[in-house]
Amino acid sequence: GKAEVDVSAYLLTAARKVEGDAGMVFYGQRSVPGANLSIYQEQRAAVFEINPATLPANVEIIAFCVALDTTQDTSQRLADIGS
Repeated sequence: GKAEVDVSAYLLTAARKVEGDAGMVFYGQRSVPGANLSIYQEQRAAVFEINPATLPANVEIIAFCVALDTTQDTSQRLADIGS
């Protein structure tokens, strides 16, 4: 079967740290309060919508993460995402 993944985005400061929950976008928190950073997910696709002009001034980097979900099949690999 196809590998399942979880995607997220993190707003990082110059210190390369997230300043709390408001700096994360993921399946349980689909947007960042006060900034136009949102995630839209449908079945096997995820799209991040970003408006850099609305991000907090202390944000220097947006880090995106793709984590492989191996809870159902521990033999899955990132290479299996599209197969």
